[in-house]
Amino acid sequence: MNLRRLFVGLTCFLMVLLFQNCSAPFEISSEYSLSSSGREVAPVATPPATVGKTTVFMATGHMGRSVISCDQGRSWIRDHSIDDSVRCFGPSSNPQSRDCDHSQYAGRGVTESDGYFYINLGWGHAGPMLRTRDNLNFEDVAPGDWGNGIVAVGSRLITSHPPWSVSEDRGHTWIPRASSSGDTWAYDHQKIPFFKVGGKIFGGHGSQSLIVSSDGGLTWSDAGRPAGTDFSIRGFTAKDQQTFLMVGSSGSNPEHHYAAVTSNGGASWTQVELTSTAPEWGWSSLIYDGDKFMSWSNNKVLLSEDGLNWSVEPVRFTGNSIHLGQGKFAFDPVSHTFSGIIGWWGVWYEGQKAVRSTDGKTWIVLDADSFRGGHPINNMITAQVDRTVCN
Repeated sequence: MNLRRLFVGLTCFLMVLLFQNCSAPFEISSEYSLSSSGREVAPVATPPATVGKTTVFMATGHMGRSVISCDQGRSWIRDHSIDDSVRCFGPSSNPQSRDCDHSQYAGRGVTESDGYFYINLGWGHAGPMLRTRDNLNFEDVAPGDWGNGIVAVGSRLITSHPPWSVSEDRGHTWIPRASSSGDTWAYDHQKIPFFKVGGKIFGGHGSQSLIVSSDGGLTWSDAGRPAGTDFSIRGFTAKDQQTFLMVGSSGSNPEHHYAAVTSNGGASWTQVELTSTAPEWGWSSLIYDGDKFMSWSNNKVLLSEDGLNWSVEPVRFTGNSIHLGQGKFAFDPVSHTFSGIIGWWGVWYEGQKAVRSTDGKTWIVLDADSFRGGHPINNMITAQVDRTVCN
């Protein structure tokens, strides 16, 4: 018998026993090979798939809503909320209408750690923090404060409403702590998600500046910002460990939009005002796909390789089309897939749509069997988790 064939056969047999899968460990199966925010920044090179893992998109929002996709955004399943009968910001004549922005179930931060998703709720009121592996079974592990942002550093969880709280045991116990030399940073996760870059964590101090931690989120300091401006940050992402991009608008004139780039880890910034390429309805999720920065607004995609020079292209659709306004987007660097849930003020429930793309320019709108509109979505992340989560 050919020894090479014998070796390959034994290897495959062992792979079956270990993983129930004989595909090569660092390839995407042909079924999912495609041509084209706490959240790890995508490196320039496409990372390999992890044996026994799969990418899950999770979207979260008001009324404790959470919904997942296990198939690169082709369908969304296990749509969960505290109360499906509520209508956020509906007419006063509707007894089910609620101010979902200011309630114990207001959607705030979301992160993944050690195979668990953590969904932080509550604004103006202390809300639950829901821990789940599969978006079917939930535990409340809240530290007892308002929800706001949350980020994971290994097994450590940090939630960012003052006083910031830290958990080292998957949320079973929490230790309140000041975030920087006795100060309590007011952190607005709605505007600036946490990013982990090169051993550091970046977040937002309100909407006016960045903060950074180099010790796993235990202490924080000001990370700098473009000098001499009233830059109000609306998005932040990174190209690599030294090159970061901020986008936003003027605090005194919201019609003026800006981009600012650092190539030295935040020590200095170069800022440009965007005129003809400015987003007409503000910034949606800001993504770096390993090649360029991207954002979406008003049926257009904004593109930049360096964060300073931007171009605008109309989005296209395969099949049915919609108005691709503001929404929440996430990117899977393994399959190079974009997924988004579109919904801006008043456009939720029946008007809320889900889309997917392999290049960020041409989109497929999911049908009603693949996605059901619901409560407003505030966040979307991707995570590599055990394949059994989707069983």
